[in-house]
Amino acid sequence: MVVAAFAASACNNDTLLPSGNEIAEKNGAVCEPKPASELEDCNVWDETLIQIDTKEELREVCESDCRNIPSLSVFKIPGVTKLDAFANRHILEEVSVYRMPDLKTTRGLNLHNGARVSLTDNPRLSDLQGVQNLTRSGNMRISNNNLSDLQAIAGLEEMVYKHRTAFLAINQTEMADFAALNGVNVNGAAVHFGSNSEVTELPELVGVPVDLFITSNDNLTDISKLASLDVVLNVLVIRDNKNLKRCHIESVLEDVRLGADATVTIDGNSNKPCN
Repeated sequence: MVVAAFAASACNNDTLLPSGNEIAEKNGAVCEPKPASELEDCNVWDETLIQIDTKEELREVCESDCRNIPSLSVFKIPGVTKLDAFANRHILEEVSVYRMPDLKTTRGLNLHNGARVSLTDNPRLSDLQGVQNLTRSGNMRISNNNLSDLQAIAGLEEMVYKHRTAFLAINQTEMADFAALNGVNVNGAAVHFGSNSEVTELPELVGVPVDLFITSNDNLTDISKLASLDVVLNVLVIRDNKNLKRCHIESVLEDVRLGADATVTIDGNSNKPCN
């Protein structure tokens, strides 16, 4: 009887095998995307901005026959560890991923070069696969994730203005090294480095940023590479960096050109002598 039962089970094996979507759900991807060869050149939904905060909406993306997503916002979906639902889709203008409690990787994103990117408040996000091919971006906001370095965006060459001020903002990190940003052209961009607890030195950016904010970076001691900027156009704020010596700031700013009407705020930094 045991043998017969086993044989019956084996004969019905096809009904017991999990589907592709069930496997994807178990692996934290929610659903299995359609192959690129089956997708048409149309938008997934009619809306310009797709906002997704449920697994059911992720499954709708997987089931769509369309390739293009103009702008995308994904947020607050527990149990999702990767973004494979968007594999083979083209995100044309903007992606925002925030407050995803279990997300570990941005794998699955396929971004048009120049797209705006915002990755914030994802406590387990440690891998930026899917973002690494960008050489241009209208927005690069990385804040309060679980990244150990910025090497995934080391290919970034310039920030670009697209209908609004570009932002390069690296905030609330525990990374010690921002060297991956060396050489990025920040013409027309607002640049923010804030509340990065371990960074000791700023990267060597180039170009003419409209604003530059350097605030509350507890272990920052060296901003000498600011001299590589052509001009800081409108606003320069260096505030509450408790180990950044005021005398060092003043010395560096002698080599930093400011716009004719620029405002400068230097406050709450270290008053220890430079010698």
